[in-house]
Amino acid sequence: MEQCLKDWLETLNTQAQSTLTGYRIMVRHLIELIGAVKLSELKVRDVGFALGKLAKRFSTRSVRLARTTDGDHSGA
Repeated sequence: MEQCLKDWLETLNTQAQSTLTGYRIMVRHLIELIGAVKLSELKVRDVGFALGKLAKRFSTRSVRLARTTDGDHSGA
């Protein structure tokens, strides 16, 4: 997952700087939580675990940024 998250960040060259900063922070935390999981072995429970941990430490908006890193662009 770590490389996948880093690669995803590289695709965000058109976003506002503040948005990029938020994504970088969330990616750093996601890497700490699930970065060692192989993408092919990633389970819903892994993502749920990571989002649950983030929800305890960050605002709702920040957790929405983290959700967006997994391809959910609905903002929900």
